[in-house]
Amino acid sequence: MIVRNRRELEGMAGMFVNMLALRTRSNPQMSFRQLLERVRQVSTGALAHQETPFDMLVEALNPARSPSRTPLFQVVFR
Repeated sequence: MIVRNRRELEGMAGMFVNMLALRTRSNPQMSFRQLLERVRQVSTGALAHQETPFDMLVEALNPARSPSRTPLFQVVFR
């Protein structure tokens, strides 16, 4: 059973994908556990705002744009 977080989408079939932008920095002196903890904290914070539409985020941040890549993502994990 698929549970949707919006009532109007409950009857729809298929997979919905929401790209969630995460910004974090790694440091060569960090242990792997420290890096995982940092990514966990960033992910938890981002999930709290996952309902914000991506287009609205790009408009609000107004990042420098390049036609060679998407406005906020440089790396995508699938």
